[in-house]
Amino acid sequence: MRTFGILVAALAVVGVAAPVLAHHGFDTEYDAKKKVKLEGVVTMVSWTNPHMRVYIDVTGPDGKVTNWNMELTSPNTIRRQGWGPSDLKPATG
Repeated sequence: MRTFGILVAALAVVGVAAPVLAHHGFDTEYDAKKKVKLEGVVTMVSWTNPHMRVYIDVTGPDGKVTNWNMELTSPNTIRRQGWGPSDLKPATG
């Protein structure tokens, strides 16, 4: 019976830890040392969880337009930093 209790406790610990291990960090997906400067037109702003997204059309040196998807932190974090939905809007026209 004691072995069963230890097994249940071990499974509970693994079950609680699994979601923590599954979450990703910035440094596992992006190279912070490789800076990219983009100039373009905002086409869409998405205030959705778990990450806010901003899409912009960037015209390259060859004249080709590429739509970039920029992933930000959570909308809640963005709001705490002072941004609101009316601060960045897609271009019209």
